[in-house]
Amino acid sequence: MRCRPAATFFTLLWLASGVALAYKLPGEFVLQRAAEPWKDSPGIGLLREVRSASSDAPIQEQVYLKGGRVRVETSTGARVYPTSSVSSTSSTSPASRLPHRPDVIDALFTQSIGGLIALVKDLGIAIDAVSLARLPTPAAPLPFRILYRLGSDGQRGTPQLHIEKDRWHLRRLQFREGPEHTVWYVEYLGQGERPDLPPWMPTRLEVYREGERFESITVVRRLEVPIRDSHFTLRPSGTP
Repeated sequence: MRCRPAATFFTLLWLASGVALAYKLPGEFVLQRAAEPWKDSPGIGLLREVRSASSDAPIQEQVYLKGGRVRVETSTGARVYPTSSVSSTSSTSPASRLPHRPDVIDALFTQSIGGLIALVKDLGIAIDAVSLARLPTPAAPLPFRILYRLGSDGQRGTPQLHIEKDRWHLRRLQFREGPEHTVWYVEYLGQGERPDLPPWMPTRLEVYREGERFESITVVRRLEVPIRDSHFTLRPSGTP
């Protein structure tokens, strides 16, 4: 008799998860809900620490996000996404030309609803192909969370975006880039863990290139600066 409450709980949990897994929403609606919390965002600046798989020494970078635009600054220069009409980099040092993660990884955030839908489509993600997946959460009260999976569940490296059901947080991104179709995979982690950040902003990113860990990124703090349009225009190297 003592086991009955536990058995009842897990039966209800199984039934609830079955109902959740049986109901799927259109991909555009899922993206609209994901972008809703930041649609009026004035932009955000972040100080982050980056640990590369190819180097033992971490580096710091400043990242500015506004309206789907991204500026990333390091000691070797700056990059802007989409590419600045003036210059795509403010530095010509060898270090600035090393392979780097695609800036689109950050550009998903602060997009307008229409911009997010367009960007996801540009990444080759079939937003009409919606399925459901489970995200294990061993440290949470429930053993898993439900994710909406946008994109076909096909061969390895098929472009996909996973969005958490109920909280609508972006959680996983996979896409192909360049003429060689390099496969990038990103996990967005730690949403809601820092009081100085909006709950939709991940505090940790794990980036993989062709199945190998490429970078681990951690937010150190929020930069309390106004985000202006001038942040996203770079001058050629040597221009005052």
